[in-house]
Amino acid sequence: MADIVVRFSGTQGIPFTAQWEWTGSGQEHRSGTWAGRAPRVERLPDGRFSMTVIQQASGGRLEVLVTGRGNRSSSSSSGAGATMLFSLQ
Repeated sequence: MADIVVRFSGTQGIPFTAQWEWTGSGQEHRSGTWAGRAPRVERLPDGRFSMTVIQQASGGRLEVLVTGRGNRSSSSSSGAGATMLFSLQ
């Protein structure tokens, strides 16, 4: 099965925080926080996945693309505190 791929892009260097949870086969569970700046790419094995992303600065645009499990979901924000929610079941 394919990995889950999360791509953060938009304005170069725009800061974000992403809190995520992942459950794989056999009910293995992981959770964590990605705090960084765009562009950035993260990968997780196939599984159930949910994530909340918060843009940390104004004056730029944050774009997030999540692919996995045959799905493709994207969202963008502009403004500090903007929140995006993602879920792959």
